[in-house]
Amino acid sequence: MNFNFFKKQNNQNRFVDRDNDADKNKEPAISRRTFLKGGLVAATSFALSPALIDLLKLEDEEETEEKLATNVVEDLEDDFYYEQVEAWQEAQSMSTNELLDLSKEGDVELTLEAMEGVKQYWKNVHSTEGNKLHKSFVDGYREIGAYKKELEKIFEEEGVPNKYIHLSIPESYWVLDAKSPVGALGPYQFMKSTASKYELYSKSGQYDYRTDPFKSARACARLLKDLHDASGDWDLALSGYNGGYFWRYLKEAVSSDEKPDYEGFLKYLEKKINVVRNETKYGDVYEHRLRSTLGYIARRVGVSVDKIAQENGIKDPNKVRKGIIIRIPLENDSVRERVYKMRIAGYRENLNYPAKFNAIDEAIEEGVVTEQKEPADFSLHVTKNVYPKSRERKAEKEKYFVYRVKKSEGWYRVHQNVKHLTKATQEDIKKLNKKIAQRGLRENDEILIPKKA
Repeated sequence: MNFNFFKKQNNQNRFVDRDNDADKNKEPAISRRTFLKGGLVAATSFALSPALIDLLKLEDEEETEEKLATNVVEDLEDDFYYEQVEAWQEAQSMSTNELLDLSKEGDVELTLEAMEGVKQYWKNVHSTEGNKLHKSFVDGYREIGAYKKELEKIFEEEGVPNKYIHLSIPESYWVLDAKSPVGALGPYQFMKSTASKYELYSKSGQYDYRTDPFKSARACARLLKDLHDASGDWDLALSGYNGGYFWRYLKEAVSSDEKPDYEGFLKYLEKKINVVRNETKYGDVYEHRLRSTLGYIARRVGVSVDKIAQENGIKDPNKVRKGIIIRIPLENDSVRERVYKMRIAGYRENLNYPAKFNAIDEAIEEGVVTEQKEPADFSLHVTKNVYPKSRERKAEKEKYFVYRVKKSEGWYRVHQNVKHLTKATQEDIKKLNKKIAQRGLRENDEILIPKKA
């Protein structure tokens, strides 16, 4: 049945979720794909790695306002991280409440000085005993100590300052199997699409290394290096690690023949946020592309399902197609505030990200946390592989373990190091790892070794 969702034609001031607008006359949102197809990569001096170019070629997974707005605690399947994620989301909102306040006079202004204030907020949160995030900080910093030597070596090999090993603290507080509400996994929180470009995840289901501390660390270092090479700014690289606004800003900067930097990125976000803010503050209706149930969005904005249904001429609220545009009346200040917070969720997260990492980095430098485990011996580290939950994958997982090749090791030395763990001969191991055997062993290669029966 086709409902006439727009049969109320009136002169109300209205606005639409710009990231979700289907109007063909509008300029389309900037995506990784359009960034690449626009020829701007070739026209700049940026040195993009093959992995980053592949990432740019991905089907654009727009971080729309609604998709970001639904990344909330209630979507978590596992209660284990509930309190930590809840505390993190509360802090993320509090850190920028004054800066992004809907009720204050004048426009939002995002300056480097303002971001210093956001950084100081995160620093205080992580430095104050009794705060949930302080405990997570202490625990994560202590646990990462066992891995620190290996992690620093990986980041140095990839040409990234080794302080960025601690990116795993704001990402997961060094919980190796941490999983976000939207599916990012591991200590450095990789989504499948990005992980597949950095040898962390196989789309065919053969491997998923996102929870392995060393493989995920190397992928993190490579991605950061690629983002820094593309932008020339570490804070911009952090913003790119966190979300897609980086790519939209980068294209805009290059199109304007401007050198991209973090201050310019702040001005880019400032402009976007002020558009949303003014639309919400002065508009009468918000037009929203529905990506969840009508009941869910009604709860989010504080307007009854019946009222939204009446506004849109919907006869049965339980039979509404996802993807349609619905009109939400901005009937009072409470609804405006809720809609505003929902729409700027992605911008808020991107604003917080560099400030949060820099706060943690400063806190570490100032000795807020000091206790760390002694470095462990990982010479026989078995790569942690998360397979899809099927009998076949479980059997395959149990059949092999992974050995990481050390500097100057040949096949003979590898076999000597693992022969107490396997019945396979040196030739058996080479046959199993045919492609690596054909090109020759390299340091940090990870090869399959059959387990003892």
